[in-house]
Amino acid sequence: MVPVYNEEHNVEQLHDELTEALPQIGLPYEIIYVDDGSTDSTYTRLVSVYDTDRHATVIRHRRNLGQTQALLTGFKHANGDVIVTIDADLQHDPKDMSKILQPILDGADAAIGWRVHRKESFLGRTVPSRIMNFFARRLLELEIHDFGCGLKAYRAECVRNVVVEGEGHLYLPAAVAVRGFKVTEVKIGDRERASGSSKFGARVMRRQFLDLIFFWFLVRYGRRPLHFFGSIGLVFLFLGIGAGVVQALRFLFYNPTTLMTPLLLLAVFLTLAGIQFITTGILFEIEMRPHARTFETQPVVILSHERKA
Repeated sequence: MVPVYNEEHNVEQLHDELTEALPQIGLPYEIIYVDDGSTDSTYTRLVSVYDTDRHATVIRHRRNLGQTQALLTGFKHANGDVIVTIDADLQHDPKDMSKILQPILDGADAAIGWRVHRKESFLGRTVPSRIMNFFARRLLELEIHDFGCGLKAYRAECVRNVVVEGEGHLYLPAAVAVRGFKVTEVKIGDRERASGSSKFGARVMRRQFLDLIFFWFLVRYGRRPLHFFGSIGLVFLFLGIGAGVVQALRFLFYNPTTLMTPLLLLAVFLTLAGIQFITTGILFEIEMRPHARTFETQPVVILSHERKA
């Protein structure tokens, strides 16, 4: 499955490489292209691919929704038991798909590519990527070295009903692992981008880091938000009560003429803050439990030989 956005110079070569590599694996396959609202001739070229290959399915978003939503659309419409994702920029070698599939055949539920030797700019891409991967490993408690690698394989049951937003596709392995599925990684090669421009930049990195914080919260406290907000609330509440007791003792035994002091105001503030945090946690518990799905992508054009037949 290939998410595509403005890759008019790459999609045909990628398809040629896929049609050469996939038959050698020896398993039935389909190739799903999800055009995420491209503004160049990408969709036209994908239609040409569809017309010449019965293994190809083309899905088009009405507008650009981002790579995460493109992947979710592909997951929803994939027919196979195993879904392999690969980027359209030709930086992944389709021949490595056999490597990424092997752990699945051996019993794993998800396999994540690990580009050990990156071919991209060291300062512009490699260093920021390593920083993000370091924080992701620590926060998500998942030993994956390359969350950003586009070459991944999942059993369909792992991802078909998953819902993520923003740059959440990077952290899908964590969403899979937290549900009890076995996640592993495979060393693969890396190639330089043949043409086009990278979509990565400071703005994307900022979004990735914010989504990482959200995923940390989701993985750690998604089923028990009260434990997160309540823990903070209890700290504030106990500090507030403690400050109130100290102020009461001062009033009773030290200086009975002084009641309204900064310590009393601090006690009131901390107590109210603690109650608010605990209340917020309760509201989150009530809100999150009945909502298993929050967003479902709706493609507007689907070209499929399987559905056509």
